[in-house]
Amino acid sequence: MDLQTLNPAHSNLPLEVIIPEVPRPRGIEPQLLLKQVLNTVPYLASLNLKGPHYQYLEVLEPLFEGASWEHFSWSQYFELCVAAHFTTVATFVPTDVDNHIRFKLWDSAPDAEALLQMIPVVLKAYHWDTTPLSTRWVHSPSGHLLEGHKGEWFSIAAAAYGASRFKFPRHAQELLALIHQEISHEERVIQELLDAKDKLGLLRASVLVAHNLGDLVRVMEIWGLPNLLSERLNTPTLELAGKINRDLMAVENSRHFALREPRALRKNREFLLPLGPFFDDWGKQLALHPDLTPEDLSSIAEALIQGWLRLKGPVGYSRALAGLETHAPGGIRNLLKALPSRVAKLWTSGALRQLCDVSQARFEAQWARKCDYFLAS
Repeated sequence: MDLQTLNPAHSNLPLEVIIPEVPRPRGIEPQLLLKQVLNTVPYLASLNLKGPHYQYLEVLEPLFEGASWEHFSWSQYFELCVAAHFTTVATFVPTDVDNHIRFKLWDSAPDAEALLQMIPVVLKAYHWDTTPLSTRWVHSPSGHLLEGHKGEWFSIAAAAYGASRFKFPRHAQELLALIHQEISHEERVIQELLDAKDKLGLLRASVLVAHNLGDLVRVMEIWGLPNLLSERLNTPTLELAGKINRDLMAVENSRHFALREPRALRKNREFLLPLGPFFDDWGKQLALHPDLTPEDLSSIAEALIQGWLRLKGPVGYSRALAGLETHAPGGIRNLLKALPSRVAKLWTSGALRQLCDVSQARFEAQWARKCDYFLAS
């Protein structure tokens, strides 16, 4: 077979300059991905987190030196996307790589070797410590950590299992065993909170478990495995967590699109939003933080008011406003000065005012009593 038959486009080139084409992943360009990360985590470089548990931050380091497509193999680009996602998913503006790490990069892997090299990334990611970049986590009474990021991990683990179950059955079983281990861990945390009668802790943990297992189920469905874990997930403890979240907590933990507007909230990791609706202490922290100006606080207050108005149901934003107004320099009067009169009126009268006037202790006691209904049923 002659050269032209092999590659007609190169028929006039010397043989020594013909380079076989290497498949490259397609997705967000690496430097654009870095811009998206720094847009929502501008304080990233100042965190100075080192060690294997923070390897996802080290994965991003080549981007600061200008690394682009040619620096990344298929599996390295996958790891880059996972690292960017883990870094930003608990912020106000996460990077948009979900579909790539859950399906596209697995389904279109150029060969078995590329697929095989992606699996260790998933296994390592299970042990990454993302608590410095999230407030979406709780400890059980005995100290076990339950993280919202495990939903992101479940997503890539389910994808890895779906993509490898026929080509690499041994690796697929290793992934499945780790998935089962995490499900058991989350069930154990819920049970500890039940045994300790920690009602507010149970409310928060239910949000995390429902989110995590919801991600797992969705990606299993994408890969045509809807019933693989159905028996394992349908235990009384996990079903209780799901019911609490569905009926009580889900509305309080939306995507918080309203809070993307005030860029001041991206200045510091201390401004990351905790689990709703318990935002009193978050509002107090904002009010007293030296990185925020009175103008910043007013813009955050306006976003909270507008968000409360649009969502028509959650009370968490009113709790943040209660924390703001009681601790901001000059109190609510100072904050109102920069607000449009229509927005200011919403805060000072009507339903929102009534919600803000409830003390934190009374509010949390009310929500503990709401939990009693589920425990009794």
